[in-house]
Amino acid sequence: MSELTLTEALERCPRDIAMDFETAGLDWLHDPALYLGLGGPEFKCWVDVRKYQKETFGLFLRDLLSTRRIIGQNLKFDFHVVEQFIPIDSISNLEFADTMLISQIIDENASHGLDDMTSLWMGEEKLGKKREVDAYVKEHKLKTWTQIPPQLLAERGEEDALNTFELYGMLRPQLKEAKVYDLEKKLMLVLLRMERNGAVLDREYLLRLREEISGLAKVIDDKYPDTLLTSPVQVRKLLFENLGVKPEVFTKTGPSTSTEALEAIETPPEAVKDILEYRHLVHTLSLYVDSFLEKMDENNRIHPNFRQMGARTGRMSCVKPNLQQMPKKGRLGQWIKSAFIGDITTYDYCQMEAVLYAYDSGDERMIKAVEEGRDLYGWLSEVLTGKMDYSKEERDMCKGLFLGRIYGMGDKKFTRNSKGLDPKGAADFFGRLYQITQNLDFMIQTKGYVETFIGRKRHLDLRDSYKALNARIQGGAADIVKQVMTNLPIILQDKLITQVHDEKVFKGLENDEKKLVEEIMCDVKPFKLRVESGSGKNWWEAFEDKELVKK
Repeated sequence: MSELTLTEALERCPRDIAMDFETAGLDWLHDPALYLGLGGPEFKCWVDVRKYQKETFGLFLRDLLSTRRIIGQNLKFDFHVVEQFIPIDSISNLEFADTMLISQIIDENASHGLDDMTSLWMGEEKLGKKREVDAYVKEHKLKTWTQIPPQLLAERGEEDALNTFELYGMLRPQLKEAKVYDLEKKLMLVLLRMERNGAVLDREYLLRLREEISGLAKVIDDKYPDTLLTSPVQVRKLLFENLGVKPEVFTKTGPSTSTEALEAIETPPEAVKDILEYRHLVHTLSLYVDSFLEKMDENNRIHPNFRQMGARTGRMSCVKPNLQQMPKKGRLGQWIKSAFIGDITTYDYCQMEAVLYAYDSGDERMIKAVEEGRDLYGWLSEVLTGKMDYSKEERDMCKGLFLGRIYGMGDKKFTRNSKGLDPKGAADFFGRLYQITQNLDFMIQTKGYVETFIGRKRHLDLRDSYKALNARIQGGAADIVKQVMTNLPIILQDKLITQVHDEKVFKGLENDEKKLVEEIMCDVKPFKLRVESGSGKNWWEAFEDKELVKK
């Protein structure tokens, strides 16, 4: 079967149908839909979207989505395209399944692209039209898919839809984690709204910030006229040959000039500090300031792409632009967060990893500290240093060692960074932590995976068992964050402008809505989690205004 009219497609479509839009590009906000491919049991066709008025095609989509179960690969993108015609929220009986989500839950270590899954499960011959399109684009060096022969592109959409439907039939029976899948499906609709609404930025402020950061970077660059500060080879020569700096970390090619290696240098000379500062400035300029300005639409909004399982632990990531690696504090944090403007309210979980570890480990002393509402890193500092009057530096050290061990810090780095600990307190606490990792090793050995409290699996080999505790803690935190986002009423989801790890940022909340967000975030049984909240005319002011929510 090939092209059908809207009426024919709707009449002949089976109850379960896979859909795949072919668009002019990958920017759902600006690239128009060209063709819609449909595939199901003994059925396939394509529809030329451009032949129809927007209202006419919108009515077709409303009928299709409200009377069929829609199957897709990365459906969030296709639903964004649907919203070029009708709001997804207007579909009262929306049923859908997503092969990419299913694949990510079944085996987070596998490749989840449609082409890779199709090739693996059904063979390369199922990708005939896909390969023809790729070859045509390469041969003609095309920048937009509008230049691909219409019949070829339409048939590629039809092929993708049919492959997606057949993959669903193969993958769905293997999905055992129903609770995780249900959560991810609900989250997808939250992210759809968040991406669609976007976040408003101050363009003029960003332009001034670009000039300021560029000027600061140039001052440093001018101090070293004979060295290209972006070149590892020239930086190595400057520091370790010309200036005689003693290196801390070595690679196969010589002393390392990585940021981590330079930060490990004791009593670093001015040149090392300058290079680190230069990197911070250039990184901030490229990753945030320039990226924000490039991605802003005509209404000064950015619409990031949130990947809901961007990390193998289940944690979200973000691209175009990346908000997940935004500097949280200090000068860089102030620079970037000040660009997000409006009536901002921010909520952040307080010491979430430590709280989850306490409950997961069953450490009664630590759980008691949680229940008493204590500063857990302060409590940890008392245990590890044996002091009641520990310093800020000691608290930072203890926090770093604790989180470092959870995230897989090696023995050498732990020893280097653990000077000044009380031997008994450190042996007791980290001995318990070591025993937990041994138990997780046994779980990996017998089951091949560890899992979070809702059953999200992280498949690991024993050689990677150092990642197991992090998978439970970070994965558990991700599950909680996602549950909270899906528990928000739609009116609050529409005011959620971004989610960065444990922090949620809203715009335009009323006082009663603020209270509701606080209640939802704190109501995460069986964990006793604390939430910090702040408000301001931009994200930085809201962040600076934060204080613990009183229950």
